[in-house]
Amino acid sequence: MQNALGSGLNNLIENEDFLTHLNKYNVIHLDISSFTDFYKDNLVEKILENVYREMKLECPDIIEEINPIGTILMDVYNKTGIPFIIIIDEWDCVIRNQADRQDLVHEYLQFLHSLFKSEESKKYLALAYITGILPIKKVQDESALNNFMASSMIVSLQKKVFQSVKNMISKYRYKVLLSIGRRNRRII
Repeated sequence: MQNALGSGLNNLIENEDFLTHLNKYNVIHLDISSFTDFYKDNLVEKILENVYREMKLECPDIIEEINPIGTILMDVYNKTGIPFIIIIDEWDCVIRNQADRQDLVHEYLQFLHSLFKSEESKKYLALAYITGILPIKKVQDESALNNFMASSMIVSLQKKVFQSVKNMISKYRYKVLLSIGRRNRRII
């Protein structure tokens, strides 16, 4: 018997879009909480140093560290034709953990703005996936991330749990009142 992870991977591999997109993107992954743990005073500078260092390994003839990050990503895209996927884990930990440091929060939001809000980013960016607990639309008086679509894992999880319970109930032929949240009550 195959485990759920294995069957999920098989379903993914069998999907025709999987091979179309496999290894077709440059990927930048940033775990912001790790940076905030080690670099409280020069957070954005250290994020940029790490991104520049990694990119220089892959594209040594393209990267000039004197350029802003958006310019560098656009240069790489123009030379290679390969767009970027940017994954930022815990994007909001700077805002949550350093709220008293308005200069740092502002600098960090400017960094995010330079990644996602420029005209160039519309060309070099294929996908941005950002995790965090704060809403991404607006933080304080800044609107650095208002071009994202928000999604909640809780809603997705509730739907999966609901479907799983519904399947079990159907299998064992029980009728029950199932409640998800306060407003969505259904009799199955």
